[in-house]
Amino acid sequence: MLRMRKRRPEPNWSWTKSTDQRAFAFASTKIGARVIIADIDYFKKINDSYGHAAGDDFVVAFADAVTSSIRDIDTFGRLGGDEFGLLLPNTDLDSAIVAVDRVRVELAG
Repeated sequence: MLRMRKRRPEPNWSWTKSTDQRAFAFASTKIGARVIIADIDYFKKINDSYGHAAGDDFVVAFADAVTSSIRDIDTFGRLGGDEFGLLLPNTDLDSAIVAVDRVRVELAG
């Protein structure tokens, strides 16, 4: 007897214009990549103080700022809640540091 197992539905984060977990995991199999994991400090406080709509707007602005400062070959995605990942293929450590600094400057505005 063939039994099928139900899979938990994947979260839909298309509204952030960033890659979902499945695509991020697939992209991370590229050789020579550096992976950066980051979170948004005090994100819960933003939601609690200003409401979830403001928190959603903040996440979209964050995603826009990051994606505007990375290369076309890089992959940026939301990993869950306030956690994000950035995959930098074909990138050595020194270049990864430069990339992260570029993102940091963009976020500082």
